Amino acid sequence: MRKSKHVKKPRKSKTISKKNMRYGSSNKNKKASGRKKPILPPIFSPENIKAITEPKKYSIANSVRYRLKHMDKKQIDKIYDDIKSENVDFTFDCKVLASVHGRDMVRITSINGNPLDNELVFYRSSGVSRFNSSIKGIWFPCGDKTCISPISKRITKAEDKYLLSNSTLTSQVNLENNAYDPTNEMPYLTKYGRFINKNNAIISKMLGEGFVCKS
Repeated sequence: MRKSKHVKKPRKSKTISKKNMRYGSSNKNKKASGRKKPILPPIFSPENIKAITEPKKYSIANSVRYRLKHMDKKQIDKIYDDIKSENVDFTFDCKVLASVHGRDMVRITSINGNPLDNELVFYRSSGVSRFNSSIKGIWFPCGDKTCISPISKRITKAEDKYLLSNSTLTSQVNLENNAYDPTNEMPYLTKYGRFINKNNAIISKMLGEGFVCKS
């Protein structure tokens, strides 16, 4: 009897799915190399995160600097009310000047009958330069007797000398401790802010109440 020959069945060819073709090799590489740690953008670096989340150190100088920049009507009214409660005997002489950039200007020539060696100029705020309409109409002292910067042509302000020099500001604030007993002409930034001293605050209040200067 004749033996039948064994016929080998043809092997089934392995088909690679489109999914395996597209992702198979990369998946293997990922397994081999392991998952990479995400790279944080520079803004989220550990140093920057610490700087953002760490509590800010309180500084009296920084507080005074902020007040010189952003003094508002509420703070001004508090100063005016304190002056009113003291019933201060005070007078001054002044002269109307030509307006500058649409702001009224006056020159203070004497205080309590005493002529000023360095004449002081006040301007009426428009509330525009500091984007604070609440201080519109408030009288503030200028930075010098000309009141106009020769370079920028802007109105100089009494607080500029402190805002433009950190050492000057810090030195003045350090003087204003519990033992500080200034005269009315001496700077007292922590109390009078942009008015700088008590005399200027009184003049500002009286001008705002309608004190008439010579034209």
